[in-house]
Amino acid sequence: MKPILKIQYYITLCLFLVLLLAERECYAESYNFTTYTIEDGLPQSQVLTICQDRDGYLWFGTYGGGACKYDGVKFTTYTAKDSLLNDVITTIFEDSKGNIWFGTHRGLSKYDGKRFTHYTEKEGFNAKNILCIFEDNQANIWIGTARSGAKKFDGKTFTTYARKDGLSSNFIFTGVTDKQGRVWLGTYGGGVCMFDGMGFTNYTVRHGLADNRVYSMCVDKESNVWFGTSAGISKFDGNNFTSYSTKDGIPHPIVRAMCVDRKGNVWFGSNGGVSKYDGKNFITFTENEGLCQNKVRSIIEDREGNLWIGTNGGVSKFSDMTFTMITTEDGLCDNEVLSIIEDSKGNYWFGTAFGVSKFSSDNMFNLNKNNFTNYYVEDGLSTNIIWTLLEDKNEDIWFGTNRGGINILKNTQSKKAEFSNYTKEKNGLPNNIIYSLLEDKHNNIWVATNRGISVYDGTKFKNLSTKDGLIGNITSCLHETKDGKILIGTGSGMSIYDASTQSDLNNIEFINIDNNHGLEYPNIYTIKEDWDGNIWIGTFGGGVFMLKYEDLNGICDGSIKPDSTNKIDFVNFNEKDGLSANSVVLMEFDNHGFLWLGTIKGINKLDIYNYLKTGEKKFRFYGKDKGFRGIECNINSICKDSKGNLWFGTIKGVYLYNPDEDKENTVAPLTHINGIRLFYEKENLVPYGDPSSENLNLPNELKLPHSQNHVTFDFIGISLTIPEKVTYRYQLIGFDKGWSPITTENYVTYSNLSAGEYTFKVKACNNDGFWNEEASIYSFSITPPFWKTWWFLNSMILIILGSIYSIHKLRIRSIEIDRKRLEKTVENRTYELTIEKEKTEQVNTELVEQKRQLEETNNIIEEKNRHITDSILYARHIQEAIFPRAEYVNEYLPNSFGLYKPKEIVSGDFAWFNFKEDKVFIAAVDCTGHGVPGAFLSVLGNTLLHQIINEISVLKPGEILKLLHKHVQTSLHQLESDTDVFDGMDIALCSLEKCENKNGTVAKIEYAGAFRPLYHVRRNKENTDWEVNVIKANQLPIGGNNEIPNYEFTNHEVEIKKDEAIYIFSDGITDQFGGENAKKFTGKRLEEVLIKAQELEINDQQKFVEDAIDKWKGDLDQTDDILMIGVKF
Repeated sequence: MKPILKIQYYITLCLFLVLLLAERECYAESYNFTTYTIEDGLPQSQVLTICQDRDGYLWFGTYGGGACKYDGVKFTTYTAKDSLLNDVITTIFEDSKGNIWFGTHRGLSKYDGKRFTHYTEKEGFNAKNILCIFEDNQANIWIGTARSGAKKFDGKTFTTYARKDGLSSNFIFTGVTDKQGRVWLGTYGGGVCMFDGMGFTNYTVRHGLADNRVYSMCVDKESNVWFGTSAGISKFDGNNFTSYSTKDGIPHPIVRAMCVDRKGNVWFGSNGGVSKYDGKNFITFTENEGLCQNKVRSIIEDREGNLWIGTNGGVSKFSDMTFTMITTEDGLCDNEVLSIIEDSKGNYWFGTAFGVSKFSSDNMFNLNKNNFTNYYVEDGLSTNIIWTLLEDKNEDIWFGTNRGGINILKNTQSKKAEFSNYTKEKNGLPNNIIYSLLEDKHNNIWVATNRGISVYDGTKFKNLSTKDGLIGNITSCLHETKDGKILIGTGSGMSIYDASTQSDLNNIEFINIDNNHGLEYPNIYTIKEDWDGNIWIGTFGGGVFMLKYEDLNGICDGSIKPDSTNKIDFVNFNEKDGLSANSVVLMEFDNHGFLWLGTIKGINKLDIYNYLKTGEKKFRFYGKDKGFRGIECNINSICKDSKGNLWFGTIKGVYLYNPDEDKENTVAPLTHINGIRLFYEKENLVPYGDPSSENLNLPNELKLPHSQNHVTFDFIGISLTIPEKVTYRYQLIGFDKGWSPITTENYVTYSNLSAGEYTFKVKACNNDGFWNEEASIYSFSITPPFWKTWWFLNSMILIILGSIYSIHKLRIRSIEIDRKRLEKTVENRTYELTIEKEKTEQVNTELVEQKRQLEETNNIIEEKNRHITDSILYARHIQEAIFPRAEYVNEYLPNSFGLYKPKEIVSGDFAWFNFKEDKVFIAAVDCTGHGVPGAFLSVLGNTLLHQIINEISVLKPGEILKLLHKHVQTSLHQLESDTDVFDGMDIALCSLEKCENKNGTVAKIEYAGAFRPLYHVRRNKENTDWEVNVIKANQLPIGGNNEIPNYEFTNHEVEIKKDEAIYIFSDGITDQFGGENAKKFTGKRLEEVLIKAQELEINDQQKFVEDAIDKWKGDLDQTDDILMIGVKF
């Protein structure tokens, strides 16, 4: 690549010379093929058949490896051991009902998505070797066999057709149904048999068929029937046969596979590769063009337009012909292409790192080496390294070289190349390293070198440098605007020569623009002008800057005088906007309103029309997955030819871009929820759902017990064009408040789900941004524990009401007895009215006493509640008493703070501090739950930490956590088989040790974590800003009933420099819901807050962080206990 800065130039030159001495690579892949072999998951290399089902899965049948299903991510294999009759799969077909049929060497199988059904002699199917399966217009399934004729299956019975029924042969290799509903059968040795429902009509070589051995068939869009035979291809138009052989362009006579694509092209697979016929010409793709193997056995086109080709050496996916790669294998003199032009005769010139190539052909696909003419030093070039090319008005070709000055190939009729040479020594050039050439409207030749520029008026060179007002001497690019301005890109900015106001080349004045004028990255690689006159500037490290047309004119006419205080309003496009890299080395506008930008990481297409209309910066990236395998572009090595095609020079050859082949993938993924895992493990879900469900991995009416509330959903969006670019959004209704952020992960886990009804929804998006309209959904429920069930609550209510009723009945009964006793007394002693009155008053007194007793009971309950609350408050005092005191911590860590906000009175989060052997230990611990349960566990954790360090004297954080894990399990009896205690804790533990200030290091920290990270805030490499170095924790808990072998925690060591800080915290901060959409605070947002806080004193940082969390939380409740410890050095 061209250097711009002086130091870059010398370093690059040295590296380049080393590369010249090294062995040069050759690349044979010319088209966008992707290969899948055993290493990628295929069970066997010979792929005899391919089928795509209605759910989007690809099925591959192999010769001995069984069948496999591919979803774009992984292969799932089916063999005779678990499902199939045999592992030689000759044909796979999906019928109109969605059943998948498999033809094997041992019979016929059908898969309905749930189970396999086999058809052998036991089921009345008297054939073993199946060669083809297809369906007619009446939904009958036809099966072609070896030596047993054809079988027709109507869903109940098989009907056999053999030679006695009119077939010309019982060996049926292939079959197809045409648009008239006729069935065509291709035989081995008997030609073709056509069945019209009444009888057979046979066609052989006597009728014009190329050969009687027919291996493949297809019907094109014009209803022609095509036949692949042992002697080429035949087409039947209903009346006549037309045959094609190797003389017509097919690479091999044996054609075993056929396919018609969505554009109407017919594809043929032979023993010589795969060929496309567009109605006029054959184009063949072989191993040299990227096909994995030349012996093709099967071809299909998927729902997105990709072609899948099964061979004897694996499967190749052919996406499109957007890019064609040309390398030394095709005749190019070197693969490092530094410059490209198309001359006025339609020839293409390629300047490389090892000579010049001229390509002369009207057919871009005719990459015959005879179409290349190569020129080297021995042919007259002064050097083989060609940075730039130019055709002048006389049709002479100019070559700008590395250290060889300028070479000119004269436009003569002579067969021998005639080169002339201009150099610094002979002709006065400022330097012999030529980076760019330009012929202006006045026929002057402008020359960009690394020592300034030179202008050639036809007789002499006029040299210009910084002494003459040029902004920089290392000049990389030249551009002439529509109104005649010459723009010069340098390593220090851009110089402008306005020819409309200056006509004397001997008295040139430049207008200069650099970073002082608003061009933040003045190291310029490339300059282009759009149709509105706006100037686009590609830079090193800064992306692309757009200078508006009116601003350019204002600068040139003096109405705008840019300086450090009055800067130009450039529009910048960089990686944040979607650009693949900020170093833009080439640019070109195509004929459709797009700006193409080449970077060191691939090429990008910017929609200029859309940007100028809406302001949206919309990039589309082209890399290996789109067929652009060169990735790293060379500076200004680009050409738009007269046909509108673009040519890109890379370090791996030249790439031809065909805009007619570049289509958006508008087919949205087919999204499926594959299954559910419980606590990350696959479980048999049938006991929890309907056993009659079609998909037992996702049974209907799934009801999980509350103990199985840790659920992982596995899903897939099938888009086979670029599977790795598929993204997802999901939502669990009943838990999530909205759709998740976009992610590439095809699974999601929900833990600690409460009892209730849930519906999981997921959508997928393909590589070009198209989402499936309807989400895939799955509904399920989680049952509550028995103490929260309606029957338990109702039983409790009934028991309480029954008790009240019983007490009431007993009281009534007592009153009734008293009443009867009173009546008897009245009857016997009617005269004692006063005594009766007293007894009545006594009854009233008892009622008053009962009321008093009831009020006393209520008072006792209120007193107990008060005692419980007081106990919890006292527990908080005890908890706070065992936690480190602020003055004690400040004695050892004066520059620190602790943020502690429990969700309830007592907390499951606690900070821990200790000092031993010149080491300060701090920890942020998050125990399971919050409130009283968490507080109990925090006391246990606090005690165990003190014992491990102070009594056992374990001082390595990783070893401390390992021992803490074992002690928690032992203390809570978690390893016992009947335990139901799964509680534990997450922790970030650090030991701090001060050290002498060597190389800026003031302290050394050892850290280990269980689910809780360490945030280390430090200066970035450029020392321009703060950055957060996140040291991740082990994804292992402290405690729990797991018995993971080698339960180890990583011990990290970190050197701390002055003014740096560390932070440890619980997940109550990052999991706090808030913001506009009630989302989590997240670790990324916490990093941003901590970076902003570095300008504050440590005591102010606590309030700054707390305010940020409170602002985020807003009116929502606090989600969990909050704890953070910060230390600044």
